[in-house]
Amino acid sequence: MSILTRATRPFDMTYLRRWLNDPRTLPYLPVSQEDEVEQMIGSWAFFARYQAGITAILHHVPCGMATLLLMPYKKTQHQCTFYVCVDPAYRKQGIGTRLIEQLMHLAKEQFHIEGVYIDVFGNNPLLSILPRQGFISCITQKQYIKTDQGYEDRTVWIRALDGQEWL
Repeated sequence: MSILTRATRPFDMTYLRRWLNDPRTLPYLPVSQEDEVEQMIGSWAFFARYQAGITAILHHVPCGMATLLLMPYKKTQHQCTFYVCVDPAYRKQGIGTRLIEQLMHLAKEQFHIEGVYIDVFGNNPLLSILPRQGFISCITQKQYIKTDQGYEDRTVWIRALDGQEWL
């Protein structure tokens, strides 16, 4: 299986909208209402304009996306957070791993990012990928998100891209 990646395009937001609204994805997001999902998609689309997003393609169809949320201020441009989303029908096929690898390369080489971090909620599938990609869990906040089923924890994962240690 050959997973290709390319820069995210505006039309890709159609796929992202479907994935984010999928009941198999929503538990892993800090959003729950349609307008909140639309705000999140707006963030993805905004950073795609700066070539900070990548889309995974399998069988000529988008199957996952990742984007850097670049910092606007000179003092903080050396770090950023990011989002990753894989079509639920294509999970556990290496797409998330490929997206993170490519996104970290983009962050370091194109944007000169020194360190990245990501918020992970609940039992997100990223929990099996992040440690293998060199991320370290640095903080967990209990009961961070309130859902219909109860509360979910938030864990912040970090990775230095410049060889320095963050912790």
